[in-house]
Amino acid sequence: MDGNLELTRKLAGRFWFPFKRRLLMTWPAEKFWIEPLYLHRAVPIDDKHVHILAALPPNGRIQAAAHQHLKEMREMIAPHFCLSLTRYADPYDIEEARRRYGIDLRRSA
Repeated sequence: MDGNLELTRKLAGRFWFPFKRRLLMTWPAEKFWIEPLYLHRAVPIDDKHVHILAALPPNGRIQAAAHQHLKEMREMIAPHFCLSLTRYADPYDIEEARRRYGIDLRRSA
């Protein structure tokens, strides 16, 4: 199994869902972008640090709201985690990643 996918699945329950609950408690009026935010992939940087790639719908309002809070979200999870945001992969992205690189981009958590 893909090591990053295995790490992503492990972090989904231990890290991601509690983190999303924390976001909802911190910004209750921001539910419209927090709820569709999902853990796309976790990538180990070294023994103590993990980079989190989170995905959002390709909606300008949702993307803008999430990016407004990116600095604070990164501060919440530092020093062992870092966070980047992307849009949900569409069918073209999924197929191209599979064809070109052998990577499965289907939702993982």
